Amino acid sequence: NFHRARQEIKQTGTVVLFEGYMDCIAAHAAGVSNGIATMGTSFTQEHLSVIGKNIKEIKLCFDGDAAGLKATSITGRFLVENGYQVSVCRLPSGLDPDEYIRKYGKEEFQNQIIFGTKTYISFQLEYVKKDKNLDRAEDFGQYLKEALEIIEKMPKPKFDETVELHVKLGVDSKHADQQVRGTVVLPNGTGKTLKVLV
Repeated sequence: NFHRARQEIKQTGTVVLFEGYMDCIAAHAAGVSNGIATMGTSFTQEHLSVIGKNIKEIKLCFDGDAAGLKATSITGRFLVENGYQVSVCRLPSGLDPDEYIRKYGKEEFQNQIIFGTKTYISFQLEYVKKDKNLDRAEDFGQYLKEALEIIEKMPKPKFDETVELHVKLGVDSKHADQQVRGTVVLPNGTGKTLKVLV
């Protein structure tokens, strides 16, 4: 589908990445003319050579099931490591883009999914919460460890995203100024600080 999407990608500087060809076709019919499909394969350097480096943003619109979320996590990390700005289109659990369009319509797909993205780092911080009970000290500690690893590997966040990181990590966002300086007081009277590289 790249030959069809090329012109729109060049004009907007944005690519919407789908897993399957049928999803890409359905999205194109719904007005998303800058979409391309990975055809179910993992994203590689060969794919990057096709889309080029003059891209402002890559939106990942993968299936809403466990496999799709895992693919989003892996592909997003690969793209970020290669210098791309990545955002994530979140589909309801169990639905792929084609099914979503048939169920909710073209306009809803555009407004809620394509333009309702979240940053990749926000997605990752939510993703590592999966199967964890954050009321348990062990799970909470593991979540913080994984969350810090994610943050440390990401490019320097913008200030508004820094505030969002507070929320995702369970830290009061009014301490954003402390985080910009490098430390944030954790909640629940732990007396510990969370070091964030900004």
